[in-house]
Amino acid sequence: MFPERAINRDLYLWLAALAAGEVDYTLPWFQLNQQLTKKTLLNFPGLQARYQRFVESLLTLRPYLTRLPPDEAAAERAIQQALRHPGTVGELPPAKSPHQPVLLWLHPSPPINTSNLVVHDDEPITQ
Repeated sequence: MFPERAINRDLYLWLAALAAGEVDYTLPWFQLNQQLTKKTLLNFPGLQARYQRFVESLLTLRPYLTRLPPDEAAAERAIQQALRHPGTVGELPPAKSPHQPVLLWLHPSPPINTSNLVVHDDEPITQ
């Protein structure tokens, strides 16, 4: 993801540490990942500097707020705030289009744009 090999290796280690945390699946993914980030940084304070480096690098790759429609800009602003200061954003504002993935977070149930789904009630579900 990142141009530097070392930061990609560190990202792998970060995601492994994040995944090792206790997960509360009752929380929406946006809140869950902020909670996991806070707990991971608390449990592994040595990762704080790396996490800040990830955030700085990742923010350069995220969309420019001024180039987004207002609803998408609000959602992106919330994501960026949550990355900078995990646990400070209660919910992700709704947007008409799905946002860019947040590469520092886990997505056990990735957010999807349900407006693109087609449901056929007359078709049986087969496995």
